[in-house]
Parts: sequence; C-alpha cells; structure tokens
Amino acid sequence: MGLGLAVLVGLLYGALGSVLARLSLHGLRADRLRSGLVSPRGILLGLAGLAFTLAAWYRAAGDLSQLARELLLGLPLLAITGTDLEARLIPNRLTLGGAVLGAAVAAAEARLPSACLGAALALGLFGVVYIIGNRLYPGGFGAGDVKLAGLIGLELGFPAGLSALLLGVLIGGAGALVLLGLRARRLKDPIPYGPFLCAGAAVTLLTN
Repeated sequence: MGLGLAVLVGLLYGALGSVLARLSLHGLRADRLRSGLVSPRGILLGLAGLAFTLAAWYRAAGDLSQLARELLLGLPLLAITGTDLEARLIPNRLTLGGAVLGAAVAAAEARLPSACLGAALALGLFGVVYIIGNRLYPGGFGAGDVKLAGLIGLELGFPAGLSALLLGVLIGGAGALVLLGLRARRLKDPIPYGPFLCAGAAVTLLTN
C-alpha cells in the first residue's frame, strides 16, 4: 500500500471513528451534546484517526494483516475519544463492543490468558482509584474510565496494558497541567480523561 492510499484509508478511518462515536451517543439527552455533526472536535478526531493510520501503516511495512489488526483494535479507542470529548461519556456499547473485538483478536492470536489477566488487573487497579478518587474529589473520575481501562488491558494484555495505562495517566497529568496553565480549565473543572488513556493505549499498541 502506497502513501497516497494510506492517507485515503486514514481519512476514511477518522470519519468512521467520528460516525461511530456519534451513533454511540444516539438517544442521549440533547443537552449533553455540545456540537453538531461537523465540529472542531469531529475534525480533531478525524485528524487523530489519520495520524494513527499513517503510524500503523509505517510500522506495518507492507504487512496488511498487521495493519488491519491495529486499525481494528484502535477503532473503539478512537470512537471513545470522540464520545468523551463530545459528551463526557464513555458508552457501554463501545466498551463492551470493543471488549468482544479485543477478545476475538486475542483468541485468534492465542493470547487470551494474557488478555484476561490484563483486563482483570486494569479493572482492579482503576476500580480502587475510582472509589478513592471519588471520595476525595466527587465526579473527578467516572465508571466509564474504569471500563475503558479494562478494555485497554484486554486489548493489549499483560504487561503491555498496564504500561499503556501508566502512559495514559502521565499524558493526562501533563495535559491537565497545560490546560490549567492556559486557564482553559479551573482546578475543579472536570477534564475528560478517556482521550488521554486512549492516547497511551494507541502509542503502546503501535510500539509494543
């Protein structure tokens, strides 16, 4: 696959992620949706999909099966990024659908035990963070983030899933500091954490 075709696939992939995110929010109260079908967030998501596709294409070095694998595993993460940015929600239909897809890929690659261990550890660790964090700072960390952590652990397995989550936490911390420094957010304002976790997972997926 040449660069031109990879760019075209990346544009379509980004558009698919945007559409999937929008469909996943179907039935949501209108007041939770913060923009129309075409929005700066949608464009940003499309560019993220393009960048991920080009990175996966470069890494695959002509191996179309590897490229397809990484695009499949990355699609739920891309859509979740869109829903969390758009409505600060991570729909169950995305995490559960992604989990089914991740389990199928893990089974096909004979690494289902590693995937299950990664999911269990991620759910356990982020479950503890969720309980403690919401006692200290109610609303700062959602149950959707816990489910997303489980999905990432399942897709990447052990120990890569935990590395991805650690990277996501570090990216999230840096992003929060930047937003606070730019006064784009106040200290008590909620910051969607899903996109940062997805970014950590995407980087790990492409480098693992």
